[in-house]
Amino acid sequence: MILWTKSEYAENVGKLSGSKNNLLPEFQKFLLERKLAPEKNIPFLAYWVSRFLGFCRRLERVATEYNEITVQEFIEELRSDKRILDWQPRQAEDAIILYYFNYLGKTGGQAEGIAGITDVGNALRETKRLIYTHVLRNMSNAPQSPLDALYGVSK
Repeated sequence: MILWTKSEYAENVGKLSGSKNNLLPEFQKFLLERKLAPEKNIPFLAYWVSRFLGFCRRLERVATEYNEITVQEFIEELRSDKRILDWQPRQAEDAIILYYFNYLGKTGGQAEGIAGITDVGNALRETKRLIYTHVLRNMSNAPQSPLDALYGVSK
């Protein structure tokens, strides 16, 4: 796998950091206010969604509704790019899911290509969506378990 050199990485991250407020600012604000992602990751999530929307425009695909096939084509295109690290397609897919199911408020019934949980693939996607909806929020205000006190875990 060919990776970016340190200078290429710094340049690309610098470009992203400098333009972070320009990439889907409402989406970034939504993620930040609801604590759906660590603040340092939010510009990168917006970047991946922006790239996905560009992908949809380039292929003349509808981007207003979630389409699993289009998402998977985008992810495969990322995987074929030798400059993309192994974890980045996963981050991109996670960003797209956050965008459609949390920001735009799409549900499994509204999402094109997902007609409810009728097979294992749909069940896994729905489970992943639920995890992002409920588990990945900032847990600093979560109630403590009595077991936390036993093991010395505190907020």
